[in-house]
Amino acid sequence: IESVLKQLRFDKDISKIINTIDYREFRYDGHFHGSKIEFQVDKLLSYLDFICYLKFKNFLSKAEFSLIKYEIMRICSDRGIQRYLWNIYHFGKTESRESTFYYLIRFVLKHAKGVALDKREFMKKDSKEYIDHKYLNF
Repeated sequence: IESVLKQLRFDKDISKIINTIDYREFRYDGHFHGSKIEFQVDKLLSYLDFICYLKFKNFLSKAEFSLIKYEIMRICSDRGIQRYLWNIYHFGKTESRESTFYYLIRFVLKHAKGVALDKREFMKKDSKEYIDHKYLNF
């Protein structure tokens, strides 16, 4: 768990994007895809997805996961991150496959109240909440 926390807090790319999210400077818009920040966000979300996978497979105890859960919930409370996850989720559905960040999305949807996320709206491909921020082709 120590190495997981170190990676989350001290990896240069991950800590930079977490700060961007924390200070409400992250924007998921038409300039996101193909940008440098997309790599950083994908690296962060991939890492969180891996942590959620470890929890799903019971490789992390409840106590160990509690050290990271706050970070996951805080990051996934960001509207830009939610919009990106919505795009990724529905893009995967269109391709008839599980989306990238499957375990992270699954965890966040299960604990949606903790991230101010409407699960029903998130699941809709034509969600009024997200459709104005549709940047992937699905």
